[in-house]
Amino acid sequence: ECSGGLQFDSQQGFIDWGADDDGLCLLQGYYVNGKVTSSDSKSKFYLRPNEEPECCKQWGLQATGLEHVSWPLVKDGECSGGLQFDSQQGFIDWGADDDGLCLLQGYYVNGKVTSSDSKSKFYLRPSEEPECCK
Repeated sequence: ECSGGLQFDSQQGFIDWGADDDGLCLLQGYYVNGKVTSSDSKSKFYLRPNEEPECCKQWGLQATGLEHVSWPLVKDGECSGGLQFDSQQGFIDWGADDDGLCLLQGYYVNGKVTSSDSKSKFYLRPSEEPECCK
């Protein structure tokens, strides 16, 4: 359900105002809020199962599990890491500035539109745009 009824001089005003919302209807389309968050709340990642780089299939957490060293951090389409943590949260925190993460549930991309305080990030999802955005 859409809410607002507000006017700002820029999209950034809406991004900041809607930092705790599920999504935003911006000029470029519908953006959803991230679903996996770093411990400091500065980075959020959103599940993108059809955009997984090839390296995730061999080196991501789905392939290696948490009990082995893995390379689940993605930057510029390449996997990196060589790390082992007791939980996924360790990888989420370590990879906060990376483009994506190959986690147990699948591939997550980092948010692309960020609130001014860096606490909320949104990712463009035109296929999930609610009727009220149109």
